[in-house]
Amino acid sequence: MEQGLFRVIHEGQEAILTLTRHKNEIEQKLEGILKVVRKQQEIIIPSPNHTVQLPQLSLPTFNGDPRQWRQFWSSFDAAVHSQTIPDIQKLNYLYSCLKGEALQAVSGYEIAPENYGIIRQLLKNKYGDPSTIASILYREFQSFKQNEKEWMITIENIERVLRQLEALGDNLGHPSIETIIECKMPPWILNKYSNFRADNKPTTIKGEQKRMYRPERTSALSTMQTNHRETRSPTSRKRPCIFCSRDHWDSDCDIYSTVKGRMKRLKRSTPTFHHCSLSLNATGDTRRLNSSSHLHDYDNTIKDQLLRGVIEVPPNDEVGVVHYLPHHEVLTPHKNTTQIRIVYDASAHQRGFKSLNEVLYRGPVILPDLVGVLLRFRAMKIVITADIEKAFLQIGLQEEERNCTRFLWVKDINQEVNNENMKCYRFKRVPFGVISSPFLLTATLNYHLGNSGSTLAKEIRQNLYVDNVTISANNTEEAFWKYEEMKIIFQEASMNIREFLSNDQGFNETISYHDLSKPGKNHFLGINWNHERDRIGLTLKPWIGKFFTKRTILQFIASQYDPLGYLVPVMVRLKLFIQHLWRQNVTWDQSLSESDSQYWRNLINEWPTNVIELPRHVINPLQSLEFHIFTDASQVAYSAAVYIRNCMPE
Repeated sequence: MEQGLFRVIHEGQEAILTLTRHKNEIEQKLEGILKVVRKQQEIIIPSPNHTVQLPQLSLPTFNGDPRQWRQFWSSFDAAVHSQTIPDIQKLNYLYSCLKGEALQAVSGYEIAPENYGIIRQLLKNKYGDPSTIASILYREFQSFKQNEKEWMITIENIERVLRQLEALGDNLGHPSIETIIECKMPPWILNKYSNFRADNKPTTIKGEQKRMYRPERTSALSTMQTNHRETRSPTSRKRPCIFCSRDHWDSDCDIYSTVKGRMKRLKRSTPTFHHCSLSLNATGDTRRLNSSSHLHDYDNTIKDQLLRGVIEVPPNDEVGVVHYLPHHEVLTPHKNTTQIRIVYDASAHQRGFKSLNEVLYRGPVILPDLVGVLLRFRAMKIVITADIEKAFLQIGLQEEERNCTRFLWVKDINQEVNNENMKCYRFKRVPFGVISSPFLLTATLNYHLGNSGSTLAKEIRQNLYVDNVTISANNTEEAFWKYEEMKIIFQEASMNIREFLSNDQGFNETISYHDLSKPGKNHFLGINWNHERDRIGLTLKPWIGKFFTKRTILQFIASQYDPLGYLVPVMVRLKLFIQHLWRQNVTWDQSLSESDSQYWRNLINEWPTNVIELPRHVINPLQSLEFHIFTDASQVAYSAAVYIRNCMPE
C-alpha cells in the first residue's frame, strides 16, 4: 500500500513537470504567432542577401545535455544565428556543432533553408526547457557524495549547480537546500561551522553558500590553509567549564557528569544555580516526570515500541542527515486507553539552526472540515464513534530517513542520569509531533479507503478526522453490520479500529467487549458526549491565573475550546480587551495598569463556569430543512448566525 502511495506521489510530480513543459511550449508558439503578425504589420524594405565572411572561430559543440544548452546557444547565437547570412548557411553551421543525441534528434530533417527555424525550435523545446534543466540540476545536486579528502571539489560542484538554478529563477531560500548542502559536508566541517553559526545571526542560503565556498573568510574553516592568501589566526571562542574551570564545554565535563553533581557544585558557587549545563545536552534541561508511576509508564511505552518494531537501535555510523528529537509526556486522563502519550518536539532547535519541522514539507491540508464533521455528528440518528489504534505508528518510515528521528532515553530509570546510562533510538514509523505526520496519515488512509470502493469506505473517508471516525446507522442491525465491515476494511490496511461507542445501547451490548470503549468520560473530537443521555457538553474553563498580563489573558482565551462557535457571544468582550492591550503597546509579561486590571476582574467575575449541555441529535437530513441566517455589525465587531429549521411532518 505504501509503495502505491509513493507511486501516486511520484506520478503527481511527473504530471506537474509535464504540464509545465506544455505551458512553456504553448507560450513559445504564441510568441511565434505574435512575431508573424508583427512582421505582417511592418513595412519591410527588402535588401539583397549577401554573405559575410566569418572569422575562423572554434564553434561550440552540443551533445544533447540540457545543462549545456544555454551556454551552447549563447555562443552559437553570437557567432552564427544573429549574423546576416542565409538560413542554409546557418543550418550547415548548426549541423556541424551537433553531436550524439542532439544530432540524432534532427537527423531526419532535410538540409534546406526552410528547415532551419523548425530545427532550431525543436532543439530549443527539447533541451532548453527551464523545468527540464532544473530537474536535471536538482538530481545532480542530490547525487553529490560526501568526500573527506576532496571536499573543496564538492563545494565547487555545489556552487556551480546552485548558480545555474539561480539563473533559472529557482528559489534557493528553502531550508531543504541548506539541509542537503550540510549532508554533503564532512563532519569536521559541520562541527566547526556549527560553532560559527551559534555565535552569529541566521542568514540566507546564499550567504552560507558564499562562506562555505570561501572557507578562509569564516571562523569555522579558518584553520584551512590556502596557497593564494595568508589567513589570519582564528579567534577561538574560549568558554571555561563553569563546574571545574577547565577549557571545555560545560556539557562535556566528566568531573561533574551527573545532574545532581552539577547542582551541588553550582549551589556551592552561586545562590542562583539554574543553568542549561545541568542537562546532558546543550539545548535544554533534563527533567524528571512528575510522578513515579508516570515515569514507569513512560519507560514501558518506549520498551513496548522497541518490542513491536516501532523504534530501533540505530547503527553506529551516522550517514547522511542526523537529527535528535527531544520528547516529553502529555497526560490524557480523559482517554480510556492511552493516558500518557510521548510527544516528540520536532519544532525544537538550537539558536541559529533550523528545526526539523522547518525543513520538512508539511503537505497539503486534506483533512475534512472539522465543523462539517461535528455538524454531521449531530445529524445522525444512531451514531457510532471509533478510533484507529496508534494510527501514526502504523505508517512506515523509509530507512534512509530514519536518522532524522533519533532520540535519547535512559537505559535504567532507577539509575543516575549520565552519559553511561543513555541509549539512542530512532523511529521506524512516522512519529507523532512531526509537521508532516497528519498529511502522511490522512493520505495513506484516503488511498486505502479509495481502493476499497465500498459505500461504507466513502462514508468513513468523509467523516474521518485524523484517527477519529464517526458513522451513522438507522437501526441496530445496520450499525452492527457497519461495525463488522469497518473491522475488515482497516484489517486490510494492517490497522486496528477500536473504542467503538454508540448512543444505541443494543449496539454497545452486541459488539466484542475488546472493541467497546471503556467506561469513563467520553469525548468526540474534544467535545464531551454523554452517550447514554445522548447529549453534548461544552465546559467553560475558569480563570486560574495569578497575574494579569497579556500573555496569561491570551492563554485563557485560547484555552476555551469552541469549534462550533457557541461561545462567541461571551468571547467577544474578551477579544476586544486583547485588541485594547495591543493598541496600548503592552508587552507580553508586563503587569496591566490598575484600570485595565479592574476591567479584566469584572470580565472574569461575569464569566460563566458551568457546563453547557445540548442535545446531540437535532437534525434529520432526510426531512425538509430551512436555513435562517442573521447578520449584524457594530463599530468593533460583526457576526453571523445560522439557524437550521427542521420541518417535521404533521
